[in-house]
Amino acid sequence: MVRWTTGAVAAVALGFAAPAAAQDADWSGFYIGVNATGSRDKVSAEADLQVNQISNLVVTGRGIVVVPATGRDLDASGNDTSAFGGAQVGYQWQAGTIVFGAEAEFDPFERSAAVSQAYALPATILAPASTADAMRDVSIGNQWSVRARLGAALGRTLVYATGGYASARARLTSIDSYTNPGGPTPPGSGGPGNPTFNSGPEGPVVTTASARRNMGGWTGGIGVEQALGRRFSAALEYRHTDLGAKDFSPTNTATVNTGPETRGDNGATGILGNVQSGPTRIQLQSDAVSLRLNFRF
Repeated sequence: MVRWTTGAVAAVALGFAAPAAAQDADWSGFYIGVNATGSRDKVSAEADLQVNQISNLVVTGRGIVVVPATGRDLDASGNDTSAFGGAQVGYQWQAGTIVFGAEAEFDPFERSAAVSQAYALPATILAPASTADAMRDVSIGNQWSVRARLGAALGRTLVYATGGYASARARLTSIDSYTNPGGPTPPGSGGPGNPTFNSGPEGPVVTTASARRNMGGWTGGIGVEQALGRRFSAALEYRHTDLGAKDFSPTNTATVNTGPETRGDNGATGILGNVQSGPTRIQLQSDAVSLRLNFRF
């Protein structure tokens, strides 16, 4: 995407510069504008999971059977493409062909990116081979940045670089599930005279939780801007943004069994299989191309 965008910016710059107007544009002063942006967002997630398989069931010949929890690591990345928009305001100074200034931008709309990872769980005394899934969905909104700009004026065309600080509000939703497909457990698990225990099916048992945090980092890129008359200008800009990594500690945890539940030989239910997680470390990066329209005072 970076290679494509750089080529596109260069091509637009050459196209704008070729039919140079008789009078050069004055790029100094205040300006305000709006933008329409397409973004490819990358989210990376790391967490320690505790997988609890079915436990505390009565098995004939064995009594109450307790199956200890096991640990699993979540370490996954994913990409999603979104479209959104916002507004910008800035001020520039011009000295000859050199143009420098500062710009602030705010994009209020939400976009999201998600990652998921699946786990195969070995059979236990109370369950055949089962599965677990962990998903982390991250919504990104209220993104803003404050950046410096430095460019070269080529008549009515401005080619520039920009960079500075960026921040956004991120909402993490964790969705973890456990599923026992049902069937006989391994031979001998049912105790004397009962070679297997007939387990499940159970679930999916889904556990959800959420957390919000502000994330911040750097943003930088390049652009080309063309004067459209005396007041208006249009720009095409590419930026890479790295919002860093932070630990999220989800709260409001809720566990729901969306399917049947296993019963012991005495007909009583035990402990549902489920997935529990501690803090999740989230890292956010994006590559964005925006079309921008500015009004210069």
